[in-house]
Amino acid sequence: MKSVTDQLFDGEISAEDMFILTDEYREANDIYDDTEKYLTRLLDKDTKKIYYETIDKKSITAMIESKIYFSQGFKLGFRLAKEMLEDS
Repeated sequence: MKSVTDQLFDGEISAEDMFILTDEYREANDIYDDTEKYLTRLLDKDTKKIYYETIDKKSITAMIESKIYFSQGFKLGFRLAKEMLEDS
C-alpha cells in the first residue's frame, strides 16, 4: 500500500476530494442562492455588475481565509500528535 505522502504527491488523493457537503452547508447554500436570485432580479445592469465584482472579491478573501484555517488546523494536528507521542 502506498503511503499517504506518496498518494498526495502522485495526485491520487487531495483534501478537496474529501470535502463532504453536510446538510447544514446545503441548507445555508440554498438560502444564499435563493436570496441572491431575488436580489439580482431587483438590480439594474450597472448595479448588478458592481454586485458581482464585489462577490468575486469576497470569494477571494474567503479562499484565503480557508487556506489560513486549513494551515492552522494542520499545524494544530501535528502539535497534538507530537504531544501524544511524547506522552507515550
